[in-house]
Amino acid sequence: MTLLSRAFVAAGLSLALVGAGCSAPTLPGQTPSGPKLSTFENVSPKDAALRINFVPGSVIETRSTFLGFGAKLAAAMAGQNKEGTRVIVITRFAPNETANVEWKLSSKVEGATSIKAREQARKEKKTEPEPVMVDQTALGQVNGINLKDAHSMMLPAYWPETTTGTAFGTSGIWLSKDVFEGYSRSRVATLDFGILDPSIQGAVAKASEFRDALTKLQGQVTKIEERTDVFLLKGEEQPSEWTLKVNGQDVKVEVLKGRTWFGEIVVLNNPQNPLVLKVTLNPATSGVTDLITNFSALKALFGYEVTELKDVQP
Repeated sequence: MTLLSRAFVAAGLSLALVGAGCSAPTLPGQTPSGPKLSTFENVSPKDAALRINFVPGSVIETRSTFLGFGAKLAAAMAGQNKEGTRVIVITRFAPNETANVEWKLSSKVEGATSIKAREQARKEKKTEPEPVMVDQTALGQVNGINLKDAHSMMLPAYWPETTTGTAFGTSGIWLSKDVFEGYSRSRVATLDFGILDPSIQGAVAKASEFRDALTKLQGQVTKIEERTDVFLLKGEEQPSEWTLKVNGQDVKVEVLKGRTWFGEIVVLNNPQNPLVLKVTLNPATSGVTDLITNFSALKALFGYEVTELKDVQP
């Protein structure tokens, strides 16, 4: 059984115990056994960020911004079924060195029978039936995430549905040690979101609507790259506060905000775990959104936000 599977089983057992009013018995003066989770009472946002550390089994939940809703609001509206939420389980985490993850994404799509029925109705010029949605689950792994010196990310939209997925030398959804040190010290670094990297685009580039949009985005970059460093990451001078759900609590943590030509990022201010909490695709060139067909879909595809962290230890 994979860590991802164990994580879901454990979550189910925990809910069952809570629902039944059960708890593990302890003797007077005895503390419960098991891993110690991070707590955040009476802790400053700066110290709270530093208390967020991952171990195998820690869980990151992310969600794309969808139909104008913020990711956190969309996650809350989805409820316990986690529809549209990417559940990421850490299987290996060596700070500033490497990480491996497993992930699961559940969503609803129109079923093949429904699509066929509506197409047939259109051909016969009849009233189309309502779409019938079915559950769809995607699973995969990303191994060899470079937390040491990578200067490019691999956004979740490009994560492959395979048990042998590789990060292609990228830092995944973290900043590497090299990037974070420069960014936190001088608020300047080099960071490639990886959006236009053909080696990691995979299935996304095969979809015509995204392929065309990516081609046009590449065309815009080609026009300006001789006079503009599109990978220059510039951060705000002062850290900011960010509300993040950690181990079931809403916690204020310290973050660093910044942007490249491609868009904005929000990064947890933690040298051991500089997790990128939010990415928003928002090219700096005026008029890009008008020039690129399906830009709103592209923006939703690549933009994501971390909505919750679980089983985080001090």
